[in-house]
Parts: sequence; structure tokens; C-alpha cells
Amino acid sequence: MQTKTTLGKDWLLKKLKEYGKADLQALESPEVTEQNLIFVLQAHKVKVDECFFAELAEELGLPFIQGDKIESRSELASTLPHRVLVENLALLEGHRS
Repeated sequence: MQTKTTLGKDWLLKKLKEYGKADLQALESPEVTEQNLIFVLQAHKVKVDECFFAELAEELGLPFIQGDKIESRSELASTLPHRVLVENLALLEGHRS
């Protein structure tokens, strides 16, 4: 089940600027949406402060796990529902543990 939110692309861009990301022209393209913005950041190798993701999780009502608290990716993957992994490209469809 996905959480409904009023957070849009403008909110995300504003927060990124607050966290020191000034050059966001590539993200202002109409092809970039709130659904794919994080993937576009990754594709452009833009590093974002972990505090941004903590605030985003809070706004969405989701738990946030700090990077230094994750001992291994496989440990994290075992705690997430299969659907979440598939929808976020963390696991290919049809490959269940």
C-alpha cells in the first residue's frame, strides 16, 4: 500500500536547495517527477545529505534507518516486503529469497 502525500516536485526541489544542492536545473525538466526524482539524482551522481532523506521519511510518515545503522544490504532486504523491493528496483520480479 502506498502512502498518499501532498509532497510534490516543488517541495522536493525546495528541500534539496535547503540542503545545499543549488545546481538543480536537470531536475526542473518536465520529465522529472516526484516519483522519479530520487532516481534522477542517483543517475546524475548527486550526493544528498542523509538529513534530507530523514526529513522526507518523516513527511511521508515512514520510518528512517540511518546508513550507519544498516549492517548489510542483505539484512535490510530481508526486512522489506517483496513488493517494496520490486517497485524500487531492488529486486527483479520472480527472484524471491
